[in-house]
Amino acid sequence: MNFSLIAGIVLGAVIMAVIIALRIKWVKGKPSRKGKAGERQVAKILSSLKHKDFIVFNDLILPSSNGHTSQIDHLVISTRGIFIIETKSHAGVIAGSENGQQWMQQLPSLSRPFYNPLLQNAAHIRTVRRLLSDLEPDSFISLVVFTDAQKLNIKADKIIQERRFLPDRHINRTLLPAEMKPRRWWSPSKEVRLDKCKNVLLIHDLADALKSRKKIFSKDEMLKMAEEIGNSLSYDSKAKKDHTKYAKETAKSISREIRQGICPRCQGRLIVRKTENGEFLGCENFPRCKFSCSTVI
Repeated sequence: MNFSLIAGIVLGAVIMAVIIALRIKWVKGKPSRKGKAGERQVAKILSSLKHKDFIVFNDLILPSSNGHTSQIDHLVISTRGIFIIETKSHAGVIAGSENGQQWMQQLPSLSRPFYNPLLQNAAHIRTVRRLLSDLEPDSFISLVVFTDAQKLNIKADKIIQERRFLPDRHINRTLLPAEMKPRRWWSPSKEVRLDKCKNVLLIHDLADALKSRKKIFSKDEMLKMAEEIGNSLSYDSKAKKDHTKYAKETAKSISREIRQGICPRCQGRLIVRKTENGEFLGCENFPRCKFSCSTVI
């Protein structure tokens, strides 16, 4: 066989392998790119707020009590409170409950579960509270912003009280009483939303949600808190890599416990519960522990 022909075949195979590898890498990185784009959208809105009332930190890493770090999408120190903001770029209809381990992204062609962002943000609040320990719990406001969602359908079973099995029990999120009933073909479903505080919102409501709060701090107090946060920030690129690694390991650990039938919150046994809307896994220690997730992890 002609040497040039062999060389051409080998070169073609190498080029094809490189193209496939780059394609796979691009597809795997698409969620991350979309997430970063959503964070830039939120950051742009936050940058438009008046600086005399709002100081904004984007994509920051802070030390947590367990020796690791906490990565927060946006932290707003303001005269109106401390806003910890988690950004999500999921499209479609977002459905879930305050206590559920998973929420669902409902698209025309499929539905996908994702980790409850309110629970995710609760850990961020604990981190910030340790740095600003002199403040009252009501000073910290958890916000979850969806940049691409068409509709939010967040179920609230009852007013949430302290959670005994969670370290964030001091964080009290007040929700609407139960109003959602099982869907019937003869009656339209009723959308249940979070209360007037709007802990979960669409991006176009973000600025109003921040500016509508009453002022509780002076400008000097705001500047002092911002300085404390700034002094705690980690700008080391290694810290970001370590955090990413730790977050992935934690997610795998939680999934492993669920597959083994163990509640990741209180280590109780998970039981299959049935409702008119299907099956789900719930903790045997309910109502003390309200952990729940889908039966497929």
